[in-house]
Amino acid sequence: MAARKAKKVEEAPITPLKLPRGVKTLVVYGGSFDPPHVFHLNVWYPVGQVFGPWCKVLYVPAARSPHKATGPCADDHHRVEMLRVGGHVSPIQDSPVNDFGNTGIWTDEIDRARWNREHDRPHEPSYTIDTIRRLRTMVPRTTTLRLLIGSDQVLAFKNWFAWRSLIREAEPAVLLRSPAPTPKDLIKQLLDAGCSQQECLDWASRIIPFYTDTRNSTAIRNLLPLQPLSPTNWKHDLGIQRNVAKYIIKHRLYGVGTKCKPTQAPSRSAKGQRAKPRKK
Repeated sequence: MAARKAKKVEEAPITPLKLPRGVKTLVVYGGSFDPPHVFHLNVWYPVGQVFGPWCKVLYVPAARSPHKATGPCADDHHRVEMLRVGGHVSPIQDSPVNDFGNTGIWTDEIDRARWNREHDRPHEPSYTIDTIRRLRTMVPRTTTLRLLIGSDQVLAFKNWFAWRSLIREAEPAVLLRSPAPTPKDLIKQLLDAGCSQQECLDWASRIIPFYTDTRNSTAIRNLLPLQPLSPTNWKHDLGIQRNVAKYIIKHRLYGVGTKCKPTQAPSRSAKGQRAKPRKK
């Protein structure tokens, strides 16, 4: 008697994506972007220097887990919109091809998580290799996929699901950040973790020259409630782009508007007008 065929599990539909013609390298940049800061929004510049003008950066915001630990976290649509206003990019499925520019947003992970919730599958795991394979069906075979990660993620890369397949299908490109802020630090920590010299050399060859990312999203979120309700007066070292700051203030994200006070209008004397003397 023939064995019964296993029922194929229904998968979430893949979010549409259409690239401009001639894109040779598509660099996939995933993350929570909660909120996106200037390091996130400026990565195209070093990436473009390495991979050339026919390279595009594709932001893939991770879905917000309904079981995420307590703490400030913007909803999915807010994080997508902050990427758009900060980096002047749009969700690709809603944009003409000619408007793609140097960067774009692909919301497949968010859309997949929403679909799973609607089909009573909220605990369905989401692995990077799944995102890359879904993306591969949307782009030409002539386009090379690269996965942009931080050097901190390199140190734990062998813990990723199907990491060998991930290297084959979308070889990582590395941006330096703490706790491995220099190539020397990264190689030393990889050797200490038991990596071979060849593995260390391979990772070193994937480093993209750029300033080291020292910002911490959790620390930024903790400071945001203390900022005034005027983006021009936000601390520069927060690294929040002006349009993103305006969006955060408008929608009162991350507790903005709870601990801070509205910025007071300048006095008449501050405007160059003479203050009236008090009567004695």
